[in-house]
Amino acid sequence: MGGAGALVGAAGRRWRGCRGSRGGRVRVGGGRVNRHGYSLVELLVALFVAGVFLAGLTSLLHGLSELSREVIRRVDEAQAVRTVWVTLDEELAAGRHGVDWSLEGERAIVLRAFRGLARVTGQGEGGDRWTVAWVGHREPVGGRDSLRVLTAEGRWYTAELRWTGSGPDPMAVDGGDGGMLGARGATWEWSHPPGAEPILARVFEAGRYSLEDGAFRYRRGAGGRQPLTPELFDANSGFRDEEDGLRVRLVFRDGDATEWHIPRER
Repeated sequence: MGGAGALVGAAGRRWRGCRGSRGGRVRVGGGRVNRHGYSLVELLVALFVAGVFLAGLTSLLHGLSELSREVIRRVDEAQAVRTVWVTLDEELAAGRHGVDWSLEGERAIVLRAFRGLARVTGQGEGGDRWTVAWVGHREPVGGRDSLRVLTAEGRWYTAELRWTGSGPDPMAVDGGDGGMLGARGATWEWSHPPGAEPILARVFEAGRYSLEDGAFRYRRGAGGRQPLTPELFDANSGFRDEEDGLRVRLVFRDGDATEWHIPRER
């Protein structure tokens, strides 16, 4: 009986030990397990893994940001080249070198830019006023634009456009619009040689294209310079006159460069 009582007492003590102490530790087979959280070593390992992951994620986001900026820069440069190319190709093709346009140093082109065409439909009130049917990029402005006028004798002369006003509908006058689709009627006044009969007029404006202050710019008449591109170009950008045309060289601030040739005769 004494041996049996000792065994029962030992079993009871072991059972009470498995119920846990106030400190939250459970005795199992003589050992203890912490039920409140991870050990310090486990926390350090978790922090290290999280740090490696965040460092990789940060590097990836930085790379994507750099790639995005590079793509935007390339697109801006390509658009700037296209703007310069298309603008000069159209403007210079409408004029003659040495007559309608010429270089001003290595950074600018001064030109008499073509802006419209008019067919003379009749004579208005006064000796220097004429009704016309015209088409063009914009409304001609008296006191700012100039004309190259063709006479019935086949001669050209240059005149200042002094005044513009409303005129008859081209379709309501003899000859209609003369085959100029979308022509509008107007009355223009310009200085005209006595005895000559004008039949056609080309409208021009005084302008200046330049590569200055990092951008491709245009100045109309005596007005201010208007940027046509962002400020992307280096000071080495410019124009060079050649025997058969114009050489355009664009150097970007990041070191990239491109150039092309615009022929005089096309």
